[in-house]
Amino acid sequence: MKKQKYLTPKRISLLALFCALVAVATIIIRLPIPATGGYFNLGDTIIFIASVLLGPLFAMIVGGVGSALADVIGGFAQYAPWTLVIKGIEGLIAGFLIRALRANPNTMPGALLTFGSFVIAGLWMVAGYFGAEYVMYGLDWAPPAAELPFNLAQGGISAVIAGILAPVLARAFAQRLS
Repeated sequence: MKKQKYLTPKRISLLALFCALVAVATIIIRLPIPATGGYFNLGDTIIFIASVLLGPLFAMIVGGVGSALADVIGGFAQYAPWTLVIKGIEGLIAGFLIRALRANPNTMPGALLTFGSFVIAGLWMVAGYFGAEYVMYGLDWAPPAAELPFNLAQGGISAVIAGILAPVLARAFAQRLS
């Protein structure tokens, strides 16, 4: 059996492309949340798709770097260090669960496991930002509590969209990613 190289030029290019896609999806679809100055976005959708197509380590890089880059470019640099960690771990969780469960999004049981992995990773994101905002706003519960429903919606909507797109993209790119 031939050992597959993990860092091929094709995979490195996909990593950079997905980082850029996360940044663009985060910046373009951005709805402000007045209570905290944060915003609702769909960058998590790309992180979840990366977790299916690229695996946990690349999804971690895509989630952390792409999202933090969007914060810096979009004028939310104060969130960037938190985002790097929170979104990076979100991608890692989704990718790890998909790999550990051997979830194939092209079968019904696999699609449900994949979706469940997205939901768990999304819940991490919600908890992570709740904790980060609690610290950022001087140990005040009100701002993170105000943002909680928006973060839950962001994670949930992204999980649904990625759950619909993942099987199609996994089939389309199965041969191209190896």
